[in-house]
Amino acid sequence: ENREFNPSDSEPFVTSLENMAEHEVLKVFLGILAPLSTLALFVSPFQSISKLRNGQLTTQTLPIFPFLGVAVNCAWWTVYGLAVVDYSILSINVTGLILGVYFTTVYYMKSMDKEMTRSQILIAAVAIFSTVTCICLLIQSDQREPYLGMLSLAGSMMLFGSPLQATAKVIETRNPDSMPLPFSVMAAVSGGLWTLYGLIAEDKFVVIPNSIGCFLGCIQLLVIFFVKRSQTSYSALARERPGMSAKPPVGSHVNKV
Repeated sequence: ENREFNPSDSEPFVTSLENMAEHEVLKVFLGILAPLSTLALFVSPFQSISKLRNGQLTTQTLPIFPFLGVAVNCAWWTVYGLAVVDYSILSINVTGLILGVYFTTVYYMKSMDKEMTRSQILIAAVAIFSTVTCICLLIQSDQREPYLGMLSLAGSMMLFGSPLQATAKVIETRNPDSMPLPFSVMAAVSGGLWTLYGLIAEDKFVVIPNSIGCFLGCIQLLVIFFVKRSQTSYSALARERPGMSAKPPVGSHVNKV
C-alpha cells in the first residue's frame, strides 16, 4: 500500500538540522568571543606592570601570583589544547604563556627580594615540567586527556583565585591596588563566556574551572566595590571634619554619620 507523502513528516528532521546548525553557529561565535575575552584578561595586568616599571607600585604591595598564575595556567592549557586538538584553546593560551613569561620577568627585575621571587619562579617552572612529563611518560596517549584536563583545571583555579590571596590585605589597608580591577572584571567575563563554550562543546574540563573562575571574579569585584565605597565614605567624612586625614588609617572602619 502506497502512502502519500506528507510534508509534515519531514518537520522533525528539518527542525533537528536547524538546531544543529544553530548549535554550531553559537559554538563558532563563542569560540571566537571567549578567546578574545581571555586575551583581554591576559593583557589586563599591563596596567599594574606599567606602574611597577614606573615606580608607582612596588613588589611589596603587588603580589607575583597573578602574573605567575598566567604563565603556569597557560602552559598547562597549551598542552591540553594540543591533546584535544582545539585551536580556540590552543591559540589563546600560547599567547597568554608568552605574556605570562613577560609579566613574571618584569616583576623579577623590579623585585625587592630577588631570592624569594627566584624561588617562586623556580617552583612554578618545576611544577609545569614535572607534571606534564609525568603524565606523558606514565600514561598512554589515548588516556592522557582527562589527566591533562584536571591539570588545566588546577591551573585555572590558581589563576582565577590568585588575587583573592590579597583580599585580607586589601580590606585591612583599604587599598585595592593589590587586586587590580581590570583583571577581576575580565576574570568574571572570560569565565562566563568559556563556561558557555564548554557547555556547548560538552567539555567538563572547560566548564568546571571557568564557572568557578567567573564566581571568584565576581567575589573580587564585590571586595573592590566595598573597599572603594569605604574610601569614598571616608573622604566625604574627612571633608566635613577639617583636620581629619583624607585617607583612612590602616585597619580603620568607616561609620556612617
